[in-house]
Amino acid sequence: MLFLAVFLGFLAENLRERYVEKHRAQEYMRSLVEDLKTDTANIQFVINLTAIASKKTDSVVDLVNNGIEDTEVVTFYRLHGESLRVLKVGFEDRTSSQLKNSGSLRMVKNSKIADAIRAYWETIKQIENISNRYDEFGGKTTDIGVQIFNNKYYQRGNANNPFKVVVDPLAKLADNNPKLLVHIPTEKGLNGIS
Repeated sequence: MLFLAVFLGFLAENLRERYVEKHRAQEYMRSLVEDLKTDTANIQFVINLTAIASKKTDSVVDLVNNGIEDTEVVTFYRLHGESLRVLKVGFEDRTSSQLKNSGSLRMVKNSKIADAIRAYWETIKQIENISNRYDEFGGKTTDIGVQIFNNKYYQRGNANNPFKVVVDPLAKLADNNPKLLVHIPTEKGLNGIS
């Protein structure tokens, strides 16, 4: 009888553990879906801003390649300020951190879903590596930009549109050396040469 009671207690504890683990896995998946929705919105926002910045970058390159006339200096300042921002996607990692740190991904019994989650995490790593390269690009842009542009000509932007760059209409280039201008980095030339 004692053996039967211990055995039944063991089975009951096993069943309870399975139930709790299944419930926890469902909670993780709900939370992960919410994180993915947040990530999707963040990615779409950055894609939209990047498309705008890319067009402005093309305009910067065109100005440099065609020679910047005195009448285009203000436009050059504005386009430079609006186009060469490094935009980053902020990925939500509250659930993925819990899954990774606790080893709870093993609770996901569907191997396709578990593989898809791992592939998503790998994609995030790749995006973060690309983002780090763009940070380097931003540093190069700043290094060259401080030689060409004088910050005193940038004015406070519109509170309704913080991405809008306002430039003093009397702006002058700090240095308009053509050799310096051709080294303005663009996203197409991350090595610092357009």
